[in-house]
Amino acid sequence: HKAMRAWNHFRQPLIVEDSGFYFKRYPDFPGTLSEFALSGLAREVISKLCRADNQASAFSWIGYIGQTNADCYFSARVEGYILDEFAPATQTNFDMTPVFHPEGSTKTLQQLIGTEKEAQFAPRLKACKKFINWYFDIPEDV
Repeated sequence: HKAMRAWNHFRQPLIVEDSGFYFKRYPDFPGTLSEFALSGLAREVISKLCRADNQASAFSWIGYIGQTNADCYFSARVEGYILDEFAPATQTNFDMTPVFHPEGSTKTLQQLIGTEKEAQFAPRLKACKKFINWYFDIPEDV
């Protein structure tokens, strides 16, 4: 929907991106714009949710539209878990990046930013890589 609205407004090739997190126990929560969804909850409530079941996934999708009705989507999901104790004590809105531990990593997503392992665990970079690989393989007239 976001990609088509942007196309209808600009009428030129464009890319849209959306990312978020999901708790395994609550499959549709918090979703995209996680920070805003979680900001209405007290930190203690979020901690309690994570103690009950701390499995989560981070996701990202990229939409590309080159012409009307020629939209393509690329997504990536990374499974992991939430470790609330990694959140800064002064953090008022709950950014998931500092507390999300991707499976197979010894660091949080925040700690991986800027390292050589970031591309292995960051869903946004994985989705971007899928898009880039596709984009450079398409014919010039698409």
